[in-house]
Amino acid sequence: MNLEEFIKSQIKSMAELRTLLFFHAFPQADWDVMEVAQKLFLQPPVVVAVVTELVRKGFVISVGAPRGYRYQTQSAALAVRVVQRAEMDRFHPVTLVNLIAPLHWTLSHELPLSSSPIPKRNL
Repeated sequence: MNLEEFIKSQIKSMAELRTLLFFHAFPQADWDVMEVAQKLFLQPPVVVAVVTELVRKGFVISVGAPRGYRYQTQSAALAVRVVQRAEMDRFHPVTLVNLIAPLHWTLSHELPLSSSPIPKRNL
């Protein structure tokens, strides 16, 4: 699987990408949800959902008594992919965004013009 396929299959949102790259940047640190939310300017419920997915996918582990998280991949191959993503974010951020953003854009995000007519005002 090439890097593009890996990104499309593993990263489901920009919040997930930002959180993963944040953990990768500080591999020895333990972070709680509120700290991550503050650092990344994300809402805590978003961080909870994203971190839960990152744990499930094997990018991050749960540590500590108060719920904390740390970057640790399940395998060396997964770690290599994260490094590749971090390098892509550093040198080709637009390309990386373009790989992720179209995955979440559907016609449901658009207002259907025919089903929501603007009412006419009688003057």
